[in-house]
Amino acid sequence: MRLLIALPLLLAAASPAGFTPGLWQVTSAPGTATLGGRSLGDLPYDAPATPGEVCLSAADAANGAWLARDLGPGCTLTSRKLVKGRIDLAGTCAPQAPGLARGTVRITGRWTTTSYDLRFTTRNPSENGVMGFTGTMSGKRIGACPV
Repeated sequence: MRLLIALPLLLAAASPAGFTPGLWQVTSAPGTATLGGRSLGDLPYDAPATPGEVCLSAADAANGAWLARDLGPGCTLTSRKLVKGRIDLAGTCAPQAPGLARGTVRITGRWTTTSYDLRFTTRNPSENGVMGFTGTMSGKRIGACPV
């Protein structure tokens, strides 16, 4: 009987609670841009996706909020779910001008304790129509943080 009670506790303790702290190589790549539902031929930025590095602390590793670290000022995560290898983050951003609706951001995808592959989508009402962006983000743990 004790084993039946202890087994779920042992499995819960062995389950990953989040990402593994350490040095991570991260890449973000733009996808598409739309204005008023119409595809824009050129993205407003054309820099190639180049990997960067992020030192992930134990506190940040416990949840997925660090994945939204590039959100601008006035943006807030409203929902954060990391369950069984799936990520679903959602948030809102301050309107671009008075009287406009708040913008939205959504980050979804798959993760393990040492990697992730995600897709992001943003929608931001502007005076010229709703501007939308999509893209991808990926990361993998590459070692310990430098001392």
